[in-house]
Amino acid sequence: EWPLRPGDEVGENGLDGENGANGENGIPGVPGSPGAKGEEGAKGQPGEKGEEGDQGPGGLPGQPGEPGMKGVPGIHGDQGPKGVAGKEGKSGDNGDAGSCGCTVRHEGKCNCDTHIFVVHSQSDEIPECPADHRTVWTGFSLMSLTAGFVVTEQDLGNVGSCVESFDIMAMMACQGNDVCRHAVRTERSYWLVNENIEDPVLKPMADIDEILPYISRCAACMGTQAPIVKHSTSIEAPTCDPGWTELWTGFSYLMGKSGKMGMGQQLNSVGSCHETMTNPMFIECNGRGTCSFFTNNIDFWLARNPDLTQPGMWGMGNVYNGI
Repeated sequence: EWPLRPGDEVGENGLDGENGANGENGIPGVPGSPGAKGEEGAKGQPGEKGEEGDQGPGGLPGQPGEPGMKGVPGIHGDQGPKGVAGKEGKSGDNGDAGSCGCTVRHEGKCNCDTHIFVVHSQSDEIPECPADHRTVWTGFSLMSLTAGFVVTEQDLGNVGSCVESFDIMAMMACQGNDVCRHAVRTERSYWLVNENIEDPVLKPMADIDEILPYISRCAACMGTQAPIVKHSTSIEAPTCDPGWTELWTGFSYLMGKSGKMGMGQQLNSVGSCHETMTNPMFIECNGRGTCSFFTNNIDFWLARNPDLTQPGMWGMGNVYNGI
């Protein structure tokens, strides 16, 4: 701005000048005093679940519980298997003299009896006698001999059913005129078969070497006690009564039938209890010198009506195959 001199007049205001350049920042001011405490904010959202902490120390032992109630008695278990033979004991002192000269039993009874029965293998192998029995002889299993309609059946538990040699026709017919004839056409023999032979042939066989594999082997066994047979009349094998020892279990064979002739077994005889059920059970040999199987020969087995509420002819009309 120029200074006024005397006589100068003040002129009109000039035009506005342009804005000057920005000045430099001033020195920072003194910090202000802390403000008043604000109001409490709203509650935040729940945070994420933290990591699982370490396992705490174990607690103190609890007090003993009260005794439980007594359990019910368990089911009666099955009879266990026969134990192995024990070691041979030391020789005992000499006993008192017996009244009959034989070994005195523990019960104080003297048993001097000898009993012989027959076991059949139903195979081409010679069977072994049960424990505590001695083999007297071995042979082939004969069921019956017939002449015409006269039958001489052999109980398969008796020694007559075990002949030492096999013969297609082991008998001959002798008349009062001192004439004997062998192998008459009406004479027949019936033999227990080997159950291992598959698909028995129906054609007559004349060669003894071809026939022999079909014949069951047998053994006569001797012991000091008489055996008996117990039948269950069910699919379960019966159990022996107290004081008795089991020799074997099997199927209850009643009889065989060929034409009008039957060959029955006593149900108290060991010949009615066979270890395997075979169909057919026997082969037929005739006086012509041949042996074969016939479809009209029938075997009968002990059976039981599965429905005891329906007595009578419960099997009528029922056919069973694939035994």
